Amino acid sequence: MKVLRFKMKSAIIFSALFIISLSVFAQKSLTQNEAWTIVQKELFSNSVKDYNVNVFVSKNCLKANTTFACLYGNEVSPNYDSWFFFIDDVPFGSWDHPCRYVYVNIKSGKYTVVNRQRPPILGMMNPLVEQTISRGVSNAIGNSYTRNSLKVSSKVANNNYAVIISGGADAYNNWERYWNDCSAMYKILVNVYNYPKDHIYVIMADGTSTGKDMHLYDGTYKSSPLDLDNDGTADIQYAATCANIRTVFNKLANILTANDDLFIFTTDHGGSEGNKRSYMYLWNDDILYDSDFASYINKLKANVINICMEQCFSGGFIDDITKNNVTIATACRHDETSKAMTSVSYMYNEFAYHWMSAVAEMTPYGSKVSADANNDGKISMAEAFNYAKSKDSQNEHPQYKSLPSTLGQSVCLVSNFTTPPAAPTGGIANFSYTLSDKTVTVDYVSKNVRNTYIRIYRSGTNTCLQTTSVPNASTCNRVKVCVASLP
Repeated sequence: MKVLRFKMKSAIIFSALFIISLSVFAQKSLTQNEAWTIVQKELFSNSVKDYNVNVFVSKNCLKANTTFACLYGNEVSPNYDSWFFFIDDVPFGSWDHPCRYVYVNIKSGKYTVVNRQRPPILGMMNPLVEQTISRGVSNAIGNSYTRNSLKVSSKVANNNYAVIISGGADAYNNWERYWNDCSAMYKILVNVYNYPKDHIYVIMADGTSTGKDMHLYDGTYKSSPLDLDNDGTADIQYAATCANIRTVFNKLANILTANDDLFIFTTDHGGSEGNKRSYMYLWNDDILYDSDFASYINKLKANVINICMEQCFSGGFIDDITKNNVTIATACRHDETSKAMTSVSYMYNEFAYHWMSAVAEMTPYGSKVSADANNDGKISMAEAFNYAKSKDSQNEHPQYKSLPSTLGQSVCLVSNFTTPPAAPTGGIANFSYTLSDKTVTVDYVSKNVRNTYIRIYRSGTNTCLQTTSVPNASTCNRVKVCVASLP
């Protein structure tokens, strides 16, 4: 009997230990690495390296029904504790674009995939996979737009004003190409069209903060340079917030008269709520709706307002513009994303690159372009749009509107841009010139010409102000003529 009681007691103890061990096993949760293994196996066939994606994972396990912040809005996790993975399916792309939220149940290992169009705020996450682009160029690639390399307006554009806006969203999403877009556009306004610098309002990312707000393609971060044209002075004045945009347009409402023109350039991210209700992402989850933008435009008393928009869903801003004497060009429709320029390693956005090349008659890399369809010596807003649209090779559909419909055929970025003189004939080939300070630099090829002269004429007249004899060699020539003493 004693032996029997001992065996029964041992069986009871063993059963208790077995139940306890099952309970401990059932309570064991998946680690972050175990969850990542499941995601790789199920979604990437075990090799995420074969996919062009960025992947992030939550720093901590999310409790059931956790609310967390996204770029414009909130998201709620499923009704179970989970590891949260964010998969960006279009690295370097402008938002909004396809991405995936993946929740892995920490108990069962089962997962849920939710398709989304905008990212979570990445402060709650760690990177697992990040695509990079290695190259030996700086972010200030727009250096070709220097004053001595461009055709320059004959007068200071005292009646022209400009606003440049790049929202940035946050440091992760503020790609360096947006700074490049703004830098190139700023240089064109200053170095081609002679805009006074105090007539240009630049509203970008975190403004004058020294924080690292720019995401470089090599995976590092830096503070956006405040100097957009490399002259040693700061050009960015405001952080990209609704409050600052309102402040700038209120200032312009008090400055602009019927004799003044305004140009507005926007780039960076954009989104849509459907029904042509578009918006621009600004800094730190701030947004600017198309209707609010239009209300600012409608308050202005300017003669002409020209607008170029690069951000995604920018076409949705067009239907809100009802004011006369306005032209607007956008990179895409109201229902589609705009694209980066892959042929130059994402250094610019596609539509903006070609539009800026048109109005400068030169690409940011220094190649001459011909956008002057009617050969009148200036680039109208219609010509700039038509050129950019014809060169845009991405899957996007640029849009354009002019009120009245013929306005864009006659207006350009400055009203007093003069027609350059026609190239001389009679044995002179490849004639071109640039004006810098008080010097005219002339490049030409002379072929079997006995006497060659450069004559400077007063604009719009036959009055010759200066004649300079130049070499006749049958080769490429470059001559610099000082015009400092001309009346």
